[in-house]
Amino acid sequence: MEKFNNARRGVALAAALLATASCAAPASEGAPAPEASVAATAAAAETRVETAPAVTTEINGIPIKGPAQNVNGKYLQTTLKADDPIFNLDMNLVTGDNVAAFTEDELKEAVRVASIFTAEEGIDSFLNGSNDNGDVGGWWAMNRDKFTSTLQEQGYQYLAANNSLVVRGAWDRDNAGNRQYWYDGNSTRIQIRENKISKIEVFSQWPNSVGVTTDLNYIIWGKNEAGEKYPINVKGHYYLNLKKDATTGGQWLIDGQNSEYTGYKKN
Repeated sequence: MEKFNNARRGVALAAALLATASCAAPASEGAPAPEASVAATAAAAETRVETAPAVTTEINGIPIKGPAQNVNGKYLQTTLKADDPIFNLDMNLVTGDNVAAFTEDELKEAVRVASIFTAEEGIDSFLNGSNDNGDVGGWWAMNRDKFTSTLQEQGYQYLAANNSLVVRGAWDRDNAGNRQYWYDGNSTRIQIRENKISKIEVFSQWPNSVGVTTDLNYIIWGKNEAGEKYPINVKGHYYLNLKKDATTGGQWLIDGQNSEYTGYKKN
């Protein structure tokens, strides 16, 4: 069963971006073949998140995970504070016929895992904005352990095919490369982030699983044709299906994903 980009649990999420065509990166140009080994791809990688300890500094109230880069430049990748309000479990958002299968602490941990992945990788990975489709193998080698074993090979093929597991092409980019994100090595691309959990679903049809939907609302810095910084407001929905059982070692791992972007606005 296809688990990526699949509208599960009754979540009505479309596979395609609903913004203008310029939002999406080229369909497959520069992407490694799905069957290519992760090790071989990673060995030839051009982009990386540099190894760095967790930091407590922040910009505009958004904490910094550490330095990152892609072919367009270096930036500071963002993360979430330990006490970010998004981690506060609202049981009024929990629906489904199998809610009793998990404790509140387990559901809270599922929300934490989903929220961190969404913030760090879903919208702010080094693949986001890589106009050559980026170092897919390098990203997958660093993140594959966040996925269930049954999805690891499928997930790499999906990512290599340039689908929406993580945001890829820069918002408001143009084919000539005149508009991109802002890179200076000393600042974040994310300026304001107001993401919120909108739905937590637990259904017996998908045992040992929880679906978490995040409503996206963030501003990312763009660079126009004149080389000037300007804000781009992105909105949409990002859904992760998480699984926790003996096969996952008792931890929440990603077992499905879907996303829908309702558009962006240049401010």
